[in-house]
Amino acid sequence: MVEQSSYQDLFNPGDIISCAFKGHEAYRSASVYIPEVPSVSVSPSAEIVEGSSVTLTCSSDANPAVKYTWYKEQQPISQEKQITFRSIQSSDSGDYYCTAENEVGRRSSEVISIKVKYDPKLPAVSVSPSAEITEGNSVTPSGEIGDDSPVTLTRSTVSFSPDIRNNQDSWKKTAAVASITVLFLAIIIISGIIFIRLRDQQPAEYSSALYGTVRKK
Repeated sequence: MVEQSSYQDLFNPGDIISCAFKGHEAYRSASVYIPEVPSVSVSPSAEIVEGSSVTLTCSSDANPAVKYTWYKEQQPISQEKQITFRSIQSSDSGDYYCTAENEVGRRSSEVISIKVKYDPKLPAVSVSPSAEITEGNSVTPSGEIGDDSPVTLTRSTVSFSPDIRNNQDSWKKTAAVASITVLFLAIIIISGIIFIRLRDQQPAEYSSALYGTVRKK
């Protein structure tokens, strides 16, 4: 005949429960207890570089044996005691923690932050709006690398003094007048050249006209 007995209560961390047959208290069963707060280790413990191998390990003492769960940014990612990144990437950076759970209770570890170092990457820069930009319009430049790394945008500007801005129209008018003057002078010079060439081609006619004029006097 098998005898059974049950016990129900609220258990707290540190409580150790066991049972024994009445009259045989010296022969207790194996103790059961809530998992201890899990400890988390990172290997290697030095600076983590992109492309290296990294292992996260979760450990807790409990009876019965615990089941482990790993979380990243509050989202479950594994139910193994260890997580191994064969070639860790910058996208693996974030906050991690693990839980240990058995039939008696559940405990969570502290949060650890994984920061993966990596070489600078070529940022992508965009401008909104992407259409033709005219003076006075609102323009928003932005840059991104593909993760949460900060991007610094450098602006280069050409400044004009107020007097120069106010005199821009005057400069345009002056340039227009100068262009017309040069054109007029060019026409006069070209006309003179044509006149001289025509005169050199007909010397006799000009001499006769000059001679006749002298005789009338």
